[in-house]
Amino acid sequence: MLPPAPYHLSWASSVRLDADGGDLLLRSPNRGTLRLRQPDAAQRQLLALVGSGGHTADALCQAVLRQTPGADLARLYHLLMQTADRALLRYTVCQQGQPWLTLEPLASAFRLEPSAATPRYQLSRFACLRRLGAQMVLECPLGHAQLLLHDARAVHLVALLSQAHSIAELATQLPELSESTLAAVITLLHSARVVQAVDADGLLPEDRDEPLQQWEFHDLLFHSRSRAGRHDAPMGATTRFATRLRPLPAVKPPMSTRRIMLEPPQETLNKPFGEVIEARRSQPQPGTTPLHVARLSALLYHAARVKARHEPYPAQPQAYAATQRPSASGGAIHALELYLTVSRCDGLPSGFYHYDPLAHALEHLADLGADHQRLLQSACQASGTTQPPDVLISMAARFQRNSWKYQSIAYALILKDVGALCQQLYLVATALQLAPCALGGGDSDLFAQLTGTDYYAETTVGEFTVSGA
Repeated sequence: MLPPAPYHLSWASSVRLDADGGDLLLRSPNRGTLRLRQPDAAQRQLLALVGSGGHTADALCQAVLRQTPGADLARLYHLLMQTADRALLRYTVCQQGQPWLTLEPLASAFRLEPSAATPRYQLSRFACLRRLGAQMVLECPLGHAQLLLHDARAVHLVALLSQAHSIAELATQLPELSESTLAAVITLLHSARVVQAVDADGLLPEDRDEPLQQWEFHDLLFHSRSRAGRHDAPMGATTRFATRLRPLPAVKPPMSTRRIMLEPPQETLNKPFGEVIEARRSQPQPGTTPLHVARLSALLYHAARVKARHEPYPAQPQAYAATQRPSASGGAIHALELYLTVSRCDGLPSGFYHYDPLAHALEHLADLGADHQRLLQSACQASGTTQPPDVLISMAARFQRNSWKYQSIAYALILKDVGALCQQLYLVATALQLAPCALGGGDSDLFAQLTGTDYYAETTVGEFTVSGA
């Protein structure tokens, strides 16, 4: 679709224009490459003008015509349509010659969709307003674009749209903007799915959509930003901090001088794997027989110990220390640390411990206090039991282990590691005839308070209980 007249056009920030012989290539990381074969002088001039920004589609084509008399106007408009269809253009609304709001496409699926003049529009409950550098950014995981707010009055407009308004109603609240300018702004907001038209009952389409009704804001935002398709941020192992920050060590330094060395298990797990798989189930209720330290040692040994450590090559700035452990981890990073709240275990005093996976030892951090009991009570609530587990295993992530290497997917990989470790704990506990149970949540603030860790550097992302059967 040809971009409407009110918008000033420029290239999306990820677009790069390259030459390949007599051809020109418009490249964008997640939108592919548009090859323009042997473009003529008028087309080349048009592309250069788009790169300079600040012109509407009509102004761009007329400027080319003035400098290249006889240029094929239809070919120029067709070229603009091609770039718009590839989501290579961004659209800016100006007010009194100054940029007011810009739509930046984030994926090839973006399409500019004109809004109707009569409906009333309201902000999506999934919309998010945040700062990005020196810009205010408005975006929504329902769409494939984000909006840059250049003028503080644009934030006022967003606030007004927390309630449903028609364009005419908005014009009375924002008299400095004409209805035609507001219509252009609403079109951009609507195309980014930041706002939608309400129906006769005052409901948005997302209010009637059964799947969307069951998504929470933070879950959908996390899902859309940690998967490809709705953003253009770099993804994967970018090691963007390699030249500025040192990676965290593969094994966390000791946290306490009070260490209890665990004896490695004397026997290997010899229960048939098929039986273990079929017998695996959650058993949140502790049995009558307490967990024994030897069984706890075997559980940690077969699920979380360091089997091998691999140091980085100093000549490679992207290299980092890695470890091999029984449980899988993205990039062999193993950012998860295990903290044990022990309430009942034969051969091991009750207390709060950190597991050293390299030495296969428990570091005593504290005796059980009221706040540790709150952790155990939270585990009871999560599992629906009244009796606390013999041992609560809190999985804390050293987040920068992942974010040093990975971008966009760092936290998602941590949660996948939690799932892999939970399954490993389940299988080993089942083979040891223990009572295991993964929990659905816990208090990360309380944990950070108990350990003295920085909430943003290391805190809990998963919980698991194990007891005697």
